[in-house]
Amino acid sequence: VNYCRAEIRDYIQWGMRRFDDDFVAEVNRTDALFVGGVSLFQLWRPDSLSGTYFDLPAEAFSRIRRPIVFYGVGSDATRGIRPETVERVRRWLDRVLETDRVAFSLRNDGSKTLLTEALGSAYTDRMKVIPDGALFAEPLAVDWPLGWGDAPYVIVQLAGDMPDIRYGNRPEMFVPAVAAGIERLLLEHPDCRCLLLPNVYSDVKLAAQCVEALGDRLRRTRVSVGPCETGPEGWK
Repeated sequence: VNYCRAEIRDYIQWGMRRFDDDFVAEVNRTDALFVGGVSLFQLWRPDSLSGTYFDLPAEAFSRIRRPIVFYGVGSDATRGIRPETVERVRRWLDRVLETDRVAFSLRNDGSKTLLTEALGSAYTDRMKVIPDGALFAEPLAVDWPLGWGDAPYVIVQLAGDMPDIRYGNRPEMFVPAVAAGIERLLLEHPDCRCLLLPNVYSDVKLAAQCVEALGDRLRRTRVSVGPCETGPEGWK
């Protein structure tokens, strides 16, 4: 299968591309469009036409001649729900679901329940629930130069995004508790090591805070911080 990958943040956050006539023409030059791996329904956003990450005007769908599959998408409800955004999503779906070239499926993380409560079952009954696409990924073996041999190790990933939601804007109260847990684990298992592995750039700061909170001997001898890989290569 030949495919062309597009980063949705180029359209929404970074202003590199637009959901416009050029986008419609590009889709029509392909066999199909897959939109997946994203919290598509952004019910908190005040600044989108559709209330979704895929902010293509509903009327533009009639000009797309190719199948469009929203595959295993979800909903971001961590920042609340705006009634006016819910209405925009409904109006968008009313138009989009008119065509038989569009199919929606939701990942099995509770998104359907959330969207049913917000939008109504008339919309979500037309969306299948499927396993999260990540379950079908086949990660490549990564030969990190840790020099640990066959020693057992644990990986800890401290999420640094949305600190207001995760930690009440006080990660400094949370990180020391994680560090204490790592210390207990390593003391109980003298042959074990710990790898702090950032996922996105905001995780790096929390990883550093965690290392700072550890005892000096452990952080110098049995705890490492892994690379924060970016772009498609980092997804492997």
